[in-house]
This record gives sequence, C-alpha cells and structure tokens, in this order.
Amino acid sequence: MSIGEVKRVLTFADNRLAQQLYGEFDQHLAMVQEALRVQLRSRGNRVEVIGPEGAVEQAVEALRSLYRLSEQGEVVDTGAVRAALRFTATGNARVELSATDVSITTRKRKIQPRTPAQADYIRKVRAHKLTFALGPAGTGKTYLAVAAAVAAMAAGEVERLVLSRPAVEAGERIGFLPGDMKEKVDPYLRPLYDALGDMLPGDLVQRQIDAGSIEIAPLAFMRGRTLAHSFVILDEAQNTTPQQMMMFLTRFGEGARMVVCGDPDQVDLPPTSVSGLIDAVRRLEDVPEVAVQRFTAADVVRDPLVARIVMAYAKPATPPSWPHHTAEPPRTADASIGGKRSLQVELAIDSSDWVERLPGVEARVEQAAQAAWSAVADQIGEDASVAILLADDPTLADLNKRFRGIDKPTNVLSFEPEGDFPGASDEPRHIGDIAIAYETVAREAIDQDKTLEHHLCHMIVHGTLHLLGYDHQVTDEQRRMEALERTILTELGVPDPYDMDTE
Repeated sequence: MSIGEVKRVLTFADNRLAQQLYGEFDQHLAMVQEALRVQLRSRGNRVEVIGPEGAVEQAVEALRSLYRLSEQGEVVDTGAVRAALRFTATGNARVELSATDVSITTRKRKIQPRTPAQADYIRKVRAHKLTFALGPAGTGKTYLAVAAAVAAMAAGEVERLVLSRPAVEAGERIGFLPGDMKEKVDPYLRPLYDALGDMLPGDLVQRQIDAGSIEIAPLAFMRGRTLAHSFVILDEAQNTTPQQMMMFLTRFGEGARMVVCGDPDQVDLPPTSVSGLIDAVRRLEDVPEVAVQRFTAADVVRDPLVARIVMAYAKPATPPSWPHHTAEPPRTADASIGGKRSLQVELAIDSSDWVERLPGVEARVEQAAQAAWSAVADQIGEDASVAILLADDPTLADLNKRFRGIDKPTNVLSFEPEGDFPGASDEPRHIGDIAIAYETVAREAIDQDKTLEHHLCHMIVHGTLHLLGYDHQVTDEQRRMEALERTILTELGVPDPYDMDTE
C-alpha cells in the first residue's frame, strides 16, 4: 500500500450471494474500483479494499448495500451497482438502496430507486396529492409514477389508473392520421403502454383496459370530467399550454392523486407560447399539498450514453474544429520546447467520463503529447499541430469500422493527414488526429493493474509517435518504438508499460 492508503476486508456470509455481487468476471467489482479509484481483490467470500480512506469507506458501503439487496432476493446488475455508487456519493447507501419505504412492488417486479432523487420522488408521490416531476429523459419520471400508480391500485388505495399525454403536439391535431380514435392516439401513448407492460402481465393490462380500470387517453379527452378515486398521470406535460394545464389540474376529484411529468428543456410549443408545465410549477410550488421533484443528468438511469447526450445538449453549441462533433470546445496549447519547434494541441472531449473520473485530464493529455513531440522535435524542423479526441467506446467503434473495417472499439486510433510530412509552411503543419476511447482504456487499466492516468498518458504518447512515423507492426520498428515510449513515459513519471509483458 502507498502512504495515506488504508485497507478494509469484507467477509460475506453466503459465498453464492457474494459471487452474484461480484458479477461475471468480477465486472461489478471493476465498476466500483474504477468509479472510486480503489483496488478490490476478491477471494471466495472475502474482498480486500485498498485506497484513500474516504474512497475505501464509500466502496465498502456500496458493496454492503449491494449484498443486502442480494439477500433480499433482488438481482444485482450493473444498474444496481451504478445506483449504489450514486447513493454512496451522498452518504445514503445504507439507508436508501435497500430501504423498504422507497421500494415499489408490482405483479412482475420489485422496483428500487436508482438515485437519491428517485427515492425522494417516490416519497413525495406517496405523501402528496399532486407531484410535479421535472427533468431530462431517462430519469424515471414517468416509469416510477406508473409503478406507484399500479401499486396503489393493487393495494386498493385508488380504483382507477388514468394515463394521459398531449397527442402529437400541444394543439392535438390528430385528424390526418389514419384509423379510428384509438388507432390515431395509440402511437403517442406507446411509452405508457410499455411502462404498464413492464409491471403487469399483458393479458391483465388488456383486461383492465377493457374494464375501464386502466384508461389511457389523450389530454383532450380529460375536458369536462371529474376524476375521483383515481391515480392520474400526465406525461410530456411541457407541451401543454397554461389553459390545458389548468383544465387538467381542475379534474381533481375526491381521493385522487396526480403526477405531472415533463422536461422544461424540451418544449415543442411555438416560440411565442408559454409551457403549461413551467407556468403551473411557478404558480403552485409553494402550495402545501403540492410537491416538486427536479431531476438532472446525474439521475439518468438508462444507458450511460443517455446521460452524456443530455449533458452535451445542455451546453451551448460551438462550431467544431475537429472533423467529428464534440461536446466541449477544443482546448489549444502551443508550448515552445526549450527554443525548439512547437506543437499545438487541439483537445476535444466528447465523453463526460474522462472529466469525471480523471480531474485535470486536459493538462495531462497536453503534457503527454508535448513530451512525445519533444523527443523527436529536432528531427522535424517545423512547427506542427495535432488534434486529440477523448470519446467513448461507441464513437471509437464507429471510427474503427469506417476507417479500418473492424466493427468494435479500440483503445487509440491515429489518423495521418493526406500528403507528406514534414514540409515547408508558414503555419503549423497538422500531423494528424488521435482518438481515444474511455471505456476501453479504463478497462485495460484495470486489467493491467495501472492507473487510468498512466494508461491514458501511454495511449497519447503511443498515438503521437504513430503520427510521427513510428510503427509497431514490424519487430525492429516495434522495439525502437517501445524503447522511445519507455524514455518518454519515464520523464512523465509513468511506470514502464511493457514491464512483465503487461501490455
């Protein structure tokens, strides 16, 4: 262990449950290890956790919470692991992850919150007559509301479940679609059917729809009704006008509960129109019987890519200087190397994981590229530039397939520009582009017992040397390239990546 590190040992009573906790090929342990930057070593029903004290405590609490879930008969999957990590970040893993007061039991499954905000949401829905859920796609706003409604109906708390949303657009002009009214509106209500089908057997859903116990209808059908003893959910509420929202909210009857879901950042109304959702929250947020739950990109529980998409679209659009779209504007470094020729580094980050898991990643990338350049700058004779993209595996898989015909991601790709290098020019000569995949590099770092920072530095140096004419396909060239990499990485304080054939 290094100075400042501590070690904790966890022993689980049931070896079978412990193996479920670890995941196939210890993938769940790898997720915890990478997220908290600790070392996890498993043997049988024992796990050693080594690292900084705070991170070790978080890892221990996350593993204990996941084991409690498995003891309750719940499936521990990657979603549960991500949930445990989110809860440990707030110090609530022990309380929230397996807490019974925020679990929802339906005919087909037991549903647990995946984020602290989801746990708060479930409590608010149960405690208030009217709840507004605001946030981006994938945060569970509608799904959890439908789950709470199904559970409430099964417990006899309400007699009917009413699901509604604006059809097509706020004006609900559906007359041009073919078919009868049900066929016209069903495509727009499909997400609500999908949520129901995830919680109740399909034949039961249809029987209850036929009996009127479950009603799925466009918002226009709510006019003039009083909904008593019902659990009412309005989805996509950002696309209502204030008049439509007022009409919907005044349908409230005796023994009713309402949940209104929407994303204020995805309003499809004409630019001159006000969203009924935004207007209603502004007017009603301080009313005692009303609760408001706000979600952010951190609460997205679909594929992690969804959270990255939400974060990318939340940022102002900027013209990309790299050939592929980037979520952050490129950073440019122009470092003169002891009076030698300089290298401009244009850095674009298209994956939030790089910034979240590796603070200071921008400076480290530039430092590694400059170090590789410095090692051969005397041979170049002119200023140059390089573009570096830090992306995710899907992006690298796409590039790998398009340019190499290989349909899978890889750790690093180097793209040489057309034409010969070097050559005379008054402007820096662009030596090429480098793209690096987060998931692949992070996984390799774990497999090879390296830090993410050290492995990233190696990939930057490796990719830069490729652009400068070095190769590792021929044995003699491979030895030459590896020797130079060792020298450069030593200057960067990175251990020999080829030691003991780990690479």
